[in-house]
Amino acid sequence: MSCLPELTYAIYLDGELQEEEARRVRHHLAECLRCRDLVDLLRIENRVLTSALQQVEEEEVPTGIQPARLLELVGKAAAVSVLAVLLSLLFNWVEQQLPPATEWLNPMHLPGQSNLLFTIVFYLTNIGAAIMSQIVTIASVLVSATLVITGGVLLWRHHKGFLRWGIGAVMLLMLVIPGLALERRSDKATVMVGSGETINDNLLATGDTVMVDGVVNGDLIVFARRVEIHGTVKGDFVRFAQRTDISGNVEGNLYGFSQSLNLTGHVARNIYSWIQSLRMDPQATVGGDMVVGCDDLSLEGKVTHSVWVFSGAADIRGNVGHDLSFFGGKLNLFPPASVGGNLTAHVQKSTNVHIAPGVAVGGKTETILNVHKSRFARRGFYFWEVVKLLGALLLGWLFCAIAPKFFQSTVRAAGSLGRSLGLGFAVLVATPIAVIIACITLMGLPLGLLLLMFYAASMYFAKIFVGTFLGRTLLRTTSETTSQTILAMVLGLVILLIVFELPYGIGAILHLAVFCLGLGAFSWQLYRAIRPQVS
Repeated sequence: MSCLPELTYAIYLDGELQEEEARRVRHHLAECLRCRDLVDLLRIENRVLTSALQQVEEEEVPTGIQPARLLELVGKAAAVSVLAVLLSLLFNWVEQQLPPATEWLNPMHLPGQSNLLFTIVFYLTNIGAAIMSQIVTIASVLVSATLVITGGVLLWRHHKGFLRWGIGAVMLLMLVIPGLALERRSDKATVMVGSGETINDNLLATGDTVMVDGVVNGDLIVFARRVEIHGTVKGDFVRFAQRTDISGNVEGNLYGFSQSLNLTGHVARNIYSWIQSLRMDPQATVGGDMVVGCDDLSLEGKVTHSVWVFSGAADIRGNVGHDLSFFGGKLNLFPPASVGGNLTAHVQKSTNVHIAPGVAVGGKTETILNVHKSRFARRGFYFWEVVKLLGALLLGWLFCAIAPKFFQSTVRAAGSLGRSLGLGFAVLVATPIAVIIACITLMGLPLGLLLLMFYAASMYFAKIFVGTFLGRTLLRTTSETTSQTILAMVLGLVILLIVFELPYGIGAILHLAVFCLGLGAFSWQLYRAIRPQVS
């Protein structure tokens, strides 16, 4: 009898040959020494493979969490919490030891925040007027080209349905929502609107100095070191400037940031601003409300409605038509000041509120003391932390249930720290610019608002992605089941909430890093999900 093939012997060892064939193999093995040696080798090979497979199964990471491991994780979380509390007490003690004269250097106090903010902003402004103009131009071209290419590809692939519905939606937007016309003026030195000049449009002005002596019949948007308004702005006035002087008329609202604002003219509607120093002369008037955050305020003019002030110090000598609400350091009212409604002051000491004789207050006068307590000693702090945690868990679970593959891929992408951090920082900075450009140059306000809402949602989900990745890393599990994902999400989010509360700017820096990491991972996965459709 001739020798059988090696495959037949392998099947024989696995016990899968029919009885008659197996009997024939056994009869041949009894007579052939060479085939018996081959079968012995095959039998040894089977034992080695079986042993190796059993070892791999034993070394697999368990998907469950043992009680001892859970206690270890609880201990680590408790240690992080204690460290956060100790650091908070240490930094609070250090802040209390600093003399008051150095508060303007402390970035955690209002004067220090104002000084740091405006120093950075206006350093960049002094060297970056031309850079800002180039960025806007380049971003406009890129965004426009991207939308045109994407729209062309969608029309090519889905021309029947997309063309009909897309053109109909665009025409409806154009008919219902008015476009934003805009005139741009830019100069490294001075941008001037002459006294006899009228601009029948919205105006975007960038330069070292912007002066308006004429009339702007639309809104005025300014990026400059110094702004002077001697003429009239019929619409709203939005500014980002180091110094703003208004001796003319603003018939809309006043928005923006300034290191100093000197108001000797008239604002017909409301003021919403963050200002380091605000001076309002006796002849100045505000026709609506005033909501300002500042280091120091001097109000000698007239505000027709109510005033909300968040300030280190405020001196009031003017007239407030309705209520005056003060939040901050010291509030002084001197004659001929008057408040038509209620006067409410939120201060740390009752002596920080001084109302001189002769000041008229039409409603109630109330001083509310803000006792300085560590946030870890307030019950409301823990309540809102639990609310934020539950909200993040609910949204994370919904996201994981609706799009499980995308969610898990994004969590894995958070592990690529360099790529996700870099991409996330770029998206974090570039998206607000794209929103502004979309509102000004493209389809108008709806597109910009949709992009802004998507941007805000992405930033919220960023910490959920990072928290889940952190939890999986600590649990040492790669399981992507729903129960394990939720467990990792809970652990990671709890740790992030604790870390975000570290004082003296440490928590804020880590918060920014988490935003960038999660936003970069989400953007990368979104790109990978869209790429096959537009390639």
